[in-house]
Amino acid sequence: DEDEPFVLLHTCARGSRKSLSDLAVEEFCRALAPYRVVLAGRAKRELPVADNCVNLLNHTSLLQLVWLLRHARFTVSVDSGPMHIAAALSDRLISIHTWSDPRKVGPYNENAWVWQNGELNKVRDLPATTGKIKGHPFKRPDIPQLLPLIRAERERSPVSFGTTP
Repeated sequence: DEDEPFVLLHTCARGSRKSLSDLAVEEFCRALAPYRVVLAGRAKRELPVADNCVNLLNHTSLLQLVWLLRHARFTVSVDSGPMHIAAALSDRLISIHTWSDPRKVGPYNENAWVWQNGELNKVRDLPATTGKIKGHPFKRPDIPQLLPLIRAERERSPVSFGTTP
């Protein structure tokens, strides 16, 4: 149902240690219940899903993914190609970076959000780099930090197709 608002969660990336764990995905979905969460992208493994999830992993074309990104009330994505598409379409995005430097690899939308090493910042407010980044995996205890941002956006009125608030 395209009229029912949803959060899009993109969980997997090809880079080593960039993908979310099964437990983090499951907890993220559970934390947003009863709000609908749509899982999208490519995955090498089946992920457990909660009742409020629609699992479209390995079942979307690139055009369908773009449609989902445009219609999502909010997108949470690991550092990946779909994250860059989301940043080009909207600032309703949290990009999760474990070891990659968002100052170098994006997202390049200054109003998008970046989670890294337990901190959540807008791209425009990222602190200056201090050299090599120590990777901090995104885990279940990090999820509550994202929820107020997502819930605030969820309460806003629906966004028209192809526009950025």
